[in-house]
Amino acid sequence: VRCVQETDVILFFFSSRRRHTRCSGVSWARRCVQETASGLGEIFVFIGKALITAGAAAGGYFYVTKADIRHQISSPILPTIAFIIVGYVIADLFMTVYSMSVDTVLQLSLIHI
Repeated sequence: VRCVQETDVILFFFSSRRRHTRCSGVSWARRCVQETASGLGEIFVFIGKALITAGAAAGGYFYVTKADIRHQISSPILPTIAFIIVGYVIADLFMTVYSMSVDTVLQLSLIHI
């Protein structure tokens, strides 16, 4: 991630995408931090959702196959799909709160720039 100021035009380079924004004075630094944090925040939210969902699915699968209830079900596929759905809902709720708290801290730190 790199921010360059050229004649009041800021070029944001993030994963081969370019964004041009007109700013002046100190606001270019704020805009640079916001754009960088926004892109990185999206990546962390996606990774967090994926890891929580995968952990819930793996934990559910191992519970269903290794517990005493494995003789009561014919296949572990349907319970695992249910664990994936519930894990994704929990991951989405958790990462929404996490993202909001990170944005709040970022906004508060930008006030002091």
